[in-house]
Amino acid sequence: MKKEAYKHNLPHFQQPGQAYFVTWILKDAVPLKALKYYSHKLEQLKNQIEFYKQKNPDNPMINELKSQYYKVRKRYINAYDALLAKNLNNAIDLSKQENLKIITEALH
Repeated sequence: MKKEAYKHNLPHFQQPGQAYFVTWILKDAVPLKALKYYSHKLEQLKNQIEFYKQKNPDNPMINELKSQYYKVRKRYINAYDALLAKNLNNAIDLSKQENLKIITEALH
């Protein structure tokens, strides 16, 4: 029986007997300063949404701010992915035997 779940905006399907793709993002893989603009903008939008929700939960501005938030979030994810793809100087070699053992244990 197929199971469908949503996390963020992407559907995730689970079916018995199937192979799955796992993405690993390592700490410090993206420089902290690289996505500062998007992080700041997302935080601002979250704060504005909360402000309007507390004042008047039915305010139409809330939907507009949510829309802006999701657009900025999408740009943030795309920028993050681009930085990960460009990173050729990995500090950790995942193909080393000791690292493969850690990964295998984590997945089990």
